[in-house]
Amino acid sequence: MRGDERSGVRTSERPGARPRVAWSLVAGFAFVAALVSLEEREPEPAPRPASVADAEALLTEAVRLARADDYDGLCRSIADGAGICGVLLRDAWRKNLLPDDSMPEIVSVTHPAEGTVRLHLRGTYRDGTSYRTHFTVHRTRDTGLPRSGAPVYWLPMATGSADGTCVRDDGHVRCGGPATAPVGRPPR
Repeated sequence: MRGDERSGVRTSERPGARPRVAWSLVAGFAFVAALVSLEEREPEPAPRPASVADAEALLTEAVRLARADDYDGLCRSIADGAGICGVLLRDAWRKNLLPDDSMPEIVSVTHPAEGTVRLHLRGTYRDGTSYRTHFTVHRTRDTGLPRSGAPVYWLPMATGSADGTCVRDDGHVRCGGPATAPVGRPPR
């Protein structure tokens, strides 16, 4: 037995106990590190590509939420990121661009990247002027659900001007680029 002569406490220690504990800890850490390393090497499978039906269904839901003035719901359930959604909404409100209650017309469909669908839209604002824009849909890696990076479907983004202003003239809305052609107000 060993003891601390100053404190009077006696301890017993088995020879070689400390080295075994140390090696056990080293082996445990090495095992955990190997598992983590193996998990990192196996990439997550890519989500299945978004389909045109996915994009149309997400647009329908976005229109429903906009009609109900549920912009929090739009950013929460349609947007890939709520932060950018809020920025786009504030931009649309600042420009006084609000969609009417009709469903925008899908003019064409493109696939700008693998797994991504872009619906090219034509619609009408509440003041009767028209817009042309697009609504791009992909599936997220974390949930695999269809989402849009820019869910404010009525905000023309491809023709945005440097100063962020839009001009209305003769039934057109021009946002720093060529004016969009006017369309008649679709029936409700």
